[in-house]
Amino acid sequence: MIRRLLLSSMVFLPVLGSAEAYQPARNRIYVKSSTWGACYVKAIPHGKFNYKGVTRLYAVGKKRDRLLATFRWYSPRVFLQCNLVNKKGKFGAAIVRIFRGSGGRGRNAKRPAIAFYFRNKLLRKYTYAELHGDKTGARYRYAEIAKIPGFRWIKSNDHAFDVKTQDGKTFSFDPVTGKRRKSLAMSTGAPPAIWLADRYKGKGIAGMALLSANFSPGDKSAWIFTWPWGLQIVKLVLGVH
Repeated sequence: MIRRLLLSSMVFLPVLGSAEAYQPARNRIYVKSSTWGACYVKAIPHGKFNYKGVTRLYAVGKKRDRLLATFRWYSPRVFLQCNLVNKKGKFGAAIVRIFRGSGGRGRNAKRPAIAFYFRNKLLRKYTYAELHGDKTGARYRYAEIAKIPGFRWIKSNDHAFDVKTQDGKTFSFDPVTGKRRKSLAMSTGAPPAIWLADRYKGKGIAGMALLSANFSPGDKSAWIFTWPWGLQIVKLVLGVH
């Protein structure tokens, strides 16, 4: 009898251990600051595993912090960046809300994966199916978000927000619009655009448009002008304008 009980425990213990390993972490109160600490959020849950709660956005002050916005939701992970500017020239804080992993088919595929807020307004919310470009949710399973590099500076006031999924894909978004980033290149700008996309593996670019792409001269004899004294030959043949 004792031997049977021991064998039963040996069979069921690994099963119980694996079941506990996949349970989501309980909600907790936390504070998350922006990259340079100019603003932060304080998230307070109203349940153990749901998205009910309050998230407040504050600007850091010399004597007192100033409340900027109150959101009637809770999320286990948020990312934020202060003082970003949109195309209209309006400054504000960009908040990215990350939902718990729910990659799957049907109902699960339509559950939210990531949401973008700017100037206290919801810009765009993506399900896992939409994140992978499938509006029907017909696939068996969608890779969940595994790694979040977060905000990335590009140039001037232009930023991106990157996430990586379990299947190795990188998705890049504009944090002030919530849209997937796209690339546009014209004429001689096409070759370096292709080179950069290849060098950085696309960085989640949703699409690339090349207008009048100039990959090589149309005239087969144009390579002569790459010789030494090529510039002088061009001036002699075509003249100086």
